[in-house]
Amino acid sequence: MTDESRPDLALPDEPARFRLTIKRNCSITPRQMLLLLGVTAALSFGIGIGFAVFGAWVVLPFAGLEMLALTAAFHCAGRHAGDYEKFAVTGGMLRVEIRDGGTVHAHEFNPHWATLLVRAHGRDTRLALRSHGHELEVGRHLPADARRGLAELLETQLSSHQKG
Repeated sequence: MTDESRPDLALPDEPARFRLTIKRNCSITPRQMLLLLGVTAALSFGIGIGFAVFGAWVVLPFAGLEMLALTAAFHCAGRHAGDYEKFAVTGGMLRVEIRDGGTVHAHEFNPHWATLLVRAHGRDTRLALRSHGHELEVGRHLPADARRGLAELLETQLSSHQKG
């Protein structure tokens, strides 16, 4: 299911108290990626044909394998270009929607019971929401310092429910 067919996180009759969307940093559009792949393929096969003209025909299959590997890498990168994490506090629940590849998963946490786990591994920090034995890693698309900022935001949202 794609994110376009999913309903928004907020309920239509109740505005969200808190809303945050985290997306991957994609510096190249799909059109630019295809153009880069085409230029690289033309250059690689051009060089391979040049070698084949002088008798080194075995270079051409390797140029083909090289382009196949590059196409596979671009495909994998393109599948995850639209990944995101959406957070919303609506109707007394913390809703988290995660798109990873082509799949979308929605998770709900009661903020009165949910806790945020912050795990430091050297310079890296991992975040996870936990409630009733269910644990969900969040902030995967953020650098370590931005994850700490996300941790502060989520802690503020969770503590405001736990106190009130």
